[in-house]
Amino acid sequence: MTRRWMMLVLVLGFGAAGASAARAADCATICDRNCTGPAMSSSEQSACAAQVQQCQQDCLKREGNAGPRVYGAFAYGPSRRAWAYSYGNDSADSAGKAALAGCQKNASDCTVVYNFSNTCAALAADEKKVVWAGANATQRGQAENLALTDCRRQYGNGCRVTVSACSLP
Repeated sequence: MTRRWMMLVLVLGFGAAGASAARAADCATICDRNCTGPAMSSSEQSACAAQVQQCQQDCLKREGNAGPRVYGAFAYGPSRRAWAYSYGNDSADSAGKAALAGCQKNASDCTVVYNFSNTCAALAADEKKVVWAGANATQRGQAENLALTDCRRQYGNGCRVTVSACSLP
């Protein structure tokens, strides 16, 4: 029996060694969790989303940062309540510049308020109070639910999902 297990480990080990991209995908799949639902409080949802994000980052580190990094950003101009986003950029800097450029078409006081990479992200805002909350998750709907839950927990029922995007390889 021990010999069979050793052979299985060797076969699996050699098969995995030749497929780092597949391992990264498998690792990321393991990280994918549903962080929303009526049984979870908003703090549990936020903690779950943070764990998923950390797991994804750990996968990339374990694989020697295998695969591309893809960046996105959200920008906001409070004077005109202007929002803009970018995704699919090759650096955090280019993502921020693209989001700013889009926002500045409608407001002069835009700043980058949220950056993300290799994930989906969303912002929920109460524009009357000029407040917002952001979140990220493996799927756009999850990010939207987390952002909305966090915004409502902090600022009340006036929150609405304002912008969401995915920046995935």
